[in-house]
Amino acid sequence: MAALAFVVVACTIPAGERERGTLELLLARPIPRWHYLLGALGVALLGVVVPPAALLAGVGIGLATVAVPGELPWDRYAMSALGLAALLLAFTGITLLLSATAARRGPAVARTVGLILTLYLLDVFGERLAWLAWLRWISPFRYFRPIRAAVFGEAPIEHMLMLTALGAVTTVLAFAWFNRGDTTGGKW
Repeated sequence: MAALAFVVVACTIPAGERERGTLELLLARPIPRWHYLLGALGVALLGVVVPPAALLAGVGIGLATVAVPGELPWDRYAMSALGLAALLLAFTGITLLLSATAARRGPAVARTVGLILTLYLLDVFGERLAWLAWLRWISPFRYFRPIRAAVFGEAPIEHMLMLTALGAVTTVLAFAWFNRGDTTGGKW
């Protein structure tokens, strides 16, 4: 959750700058608009890389320190960490897109958190309720199964690719929206 919160805060920087009125001043400098958004994306990518790496380092230290009979192999934990990075990458793109289209940071954060919660609940209830199961494919959480990856070795690469593609497509859309020139962010 902390990694996801970091990503949301980092990706809503453009909406915050827009709300305070400093975005116009920043974009008046002779740099391409996408450079500014690339900076926000760079900060967010720290939240995509550092938490999974820290978790993996912690697992490595734990496995090296404590000998447990029947312990899981290290590579299974690595697949879980890669899955987490892919999930965070997907939400980075989604949040960046919602921020690029927002006039203020508060609504951008609220929409992002509401969407994340809705997608999470869709996955949880879709797994348990047959009438809702057909919608589970929409939720990025459906493609992130760290326990299955670590315990059973089930880490389908296509799930990680799906999450990475979602992040890439929504990031490209965010850059396209941001580059179109409107510093007010529209009516949102």
